Amino acid sequence: MQLWKKNFFFVVVLFQGMLFAGLFAFVSYSFQQSLIKETALFKQWMEESEFLISKLAEEPTSGFTQELVQVINEQQQFYFKISNQDGILFSSIPKYVSLEEMQEIERFSIKKRSRKTYLFYCTSKRIEGTEFEVLFVKDSSFLYLEQRERIIYSSLFGVLFSIFLSVIIYWQMKKIYKPVQNLSHELRTPLTLISGYSEYLMRMKTTEEEKMTMSQEIFQESQQLQEVIEQLLIMGDLTDGELKMEKLYVSELIQNLTHKYPKLKLSIFEEVEVWGNRVLLLRLFDNLLDNAFRAAGDTEVQLIISGKKIELSNSGARISERQLRKMNRGKKLSSSEYGGSGQGFLICREIVLLHHGKITIQSDERRTNVFIVF
Repeated sequence: MQLWKKNFFFVVVLFQGMLFAGLFAFVSYSFQQSLIKETALFKQWMEESEFLISKLAEEPTSGFTQELVQVINEQQQFYFKISNQDGILFSSIPKYVSLEEMQEIERFSIKKRSRKTYLFYCTSKRIEGTEFEVLFVKDSSFLYLEQRERIIYSSLFGVLFSIFLSVIIYWQMKKIYKPVQNLSHELRTPLTLISGYSEYLMRMKTTEEEKMTMSQEIFQESQQLQEVIEQLLIMGDLTDGELKMEKLYVSELIQNLTHKYPKLKLSIFEEVEVWGNRVLLLRLFDNLLDNAFRAAGDTEVQLIISGKKIELSNSGARISERQLRKMNRGKKLSSSEYGGSGQGFLICREIVLLHHGKITIQSDERRTNVFIVF
């Protein structure tokens, strides 16, 4: 696995761990606050029901008092039971709320009964000299339903936000990596030429004129190599600076490459100036011509300039439909698919897009054509 992909997975896993830990802390804190609020409300109801409990202890069968209790039960899900040594005097607690573990209930506790969650509070009260035991019960199941919803929505938010941010991180890291990948491709040709001339100068006997010519070639390639590296780094936002754009004629750029491609047939029907970066456009046509002559072999390569439209064609081997689709969509070809030239076309596509242009490639049994519109 490539290093940038390893870094991507590490960053994503680290971020997801922090994100879900934060969401878990938020959900836990929200539930704790809700429980504290519900407990405070429960105690408030207990205090406000003192008078009602006193009335029920004195007259447990009073119709008015029982109607009031029923309203409280229905509206607030608040129940209570009053008992003394003789037994239960009054109870509004639903029958499905089991009280078999009454002796285990502490002064304040939370217990589940019949798939619901209740707050329990047991206390003793003395009314007119008689000791009464009062059990308060509050249905608080909604707290746990709300907590479940918080967990679901927080998890959903975490997953969606994580996917969204992962996509952004992926494309940003890929954008940083791409110029480095392009550099490895662009360095190959000039370095091979520099290495070849240097070795020739060291191993072979040469005249002063040959030495001067080779030295000039090495110097020019070194200068161009430095410019290409700088421009590609700027393209990837890896260094400060901006691309130097100027008005250019494509034919002038092609003339600078005729010494490398003397068999190129150039046709100009109409020519206008294009706004672009000289170094990058030279790399664009150098890559395209290099691929074209490599594919064409001994056959002719033709370049036609018609205004801001450029057509490059050769009669090399046909490119399959699948490979054409990948190249036109900006996807990299493997070396087994197209002899390693797929990366060069990707760089060409990036340079054209940087100049607000469009590049497409077509191929059939007779010819392969590259169309560029600035």
